[in-house]
Amino acid sequence: QQTLIKRLQQDILRRARQLHPGFERLVVAEQWQVLARLTRQPTSAISDALRPRPPQR
Repeated sequence: QQTLIKRLQQDILRRARQLHPGFERLVVAEQWQVLARLTRQPTSAISDALRPRPPQR
């Protein structure tokens, strides 16, 4: 499950770089704002989806 989540997060960020030139140069909070605009989701949902997950036991 952790691997799947990590890959999905990478896919989201890769697509954002394609849609928004300079995305990778933005600080994290600005990246989340861009993603919120692109997806019409609140930034809280973006942060929940992209925050690193604690290791599971």
